[in-house]
Amino acid sequence: MLSPDQMKELVVLINKMRNLLQQRAVELGTMKKGGESYWGLLRLIQDQGPLPIPELARLRGVSRQRIQRLVDEYLSLGDLKLLENPSHKRSKLVALTDQGVRNTQAMSKAIDEGLLRIQKSLSSDDLSITLKTLNTINSLLVET
Repeated sequence: MLSPDQMKELVVLINKMRNLLQQRAVELGTMKKGGESYWGLLRLIQDQGPLPIPELARLRGVSRQRIQRLVDEYLSLGDLKLLENPSHKRSKLVALTDQGVRNTQAMSKAIDEGLLRIQKSLSSDDLSITLKTLNTINSLLVET
């Protein structure tokens, strides 16, 4: 069993890693400097297809207003477009443009290449144990 000091050390390390991941994401262009996940929203639309803003917010676990701000920004960048929603006249569907598809694919490739370099340095057992441990900690944090 870990001591309280070891658990604190683990939390500090996870936070440092999150900060490094955010820094790398900003460098790759997959995250805005304000911490908004550019790639995450585009990837979600690519994976799920066109969705209304309330559904995007629900799937991302954030407010509708936050998604609306991101969609407005990404519309102006040319990565997203709005489509008519056959099931709701006022709630448009948010979809990727061709540019959005290309940007999402380029960012995904860059992420995959970076993760592959890290993965090559770890054994399959190490990765499995780490994933299991972090999932357990995450579950315990959700419960409290």
